Amino acid sequence: GKRISMRKVIAYIASHFRKDKIWLRRSRPDKRRYQVLLAVDDSRSMAECGCGGVALEATTLLCKAMSRLEVGQIGVLKFGGHAGAVPLHPLGTPFSDAAGPGIMAGLRFDQDNTIADQPMLRLVEALDHMLDVARHSGGAGGIGAGTQDLAQLVLVVADGRLHEKEGLRARVRELAAKRGVCLAFIAIDPPAAGGGGAAAGS
Repeated sequence: GKRISMRKVIAYIASHFRKDKIWLRRSRPDKRRYQVLLAVDDSRSMAECGCGGVALEATTLLCKAMSRLEVGQIGVLKFGGHAGAVPLHPLGTPFSDAAGPGIMAGLRFDQDNTIADQPMLRLVEALDHMLDVARHSGGAGGIGAGTQDLAQLVLVVADGRLHEKEGLRARVRELAAKRGVCLAFIAIDPPAAGGGGAAAGS
């Protein structure tokens, strides 16, 4: 019943669940519901730069955090290949610990793409469609169709190697400007010598 400050969720995760001031004050019962969609770059470049293992850790941590917060619906998809955005765990399916192995098995970091494929632009277009469908269908979790009190958070986990320029920024701005949508990009750094990689949100 409490409201969550979605912009503080990243800081909460980065602090290993210590900075828990993510709840907003409210004067009446909250009717807001949440949908969180995690998009993971499954392209070969993630493996080539050594970011695959860090991405798996980040995916596990994010799913764990969202599940702990009981935010509502949680969905996971992969992108980066010719097939475009591929769901690993649909938003309408209840999320549990049992979903973890299937999600991890679906991330192989071996998908090839070319500049012409425009994987990031195709992802944003797919996200736009998925969020619209999820908003109006509601699915599991008791989210009513067409609700005005639905917050949708998109977390994109990738290595930041983007070659699309034309149209991408405008498309991202268009998606982020939609009511209730919050879009965050988590850039995965390759592991340093003798240490692990790092994730930086933006």
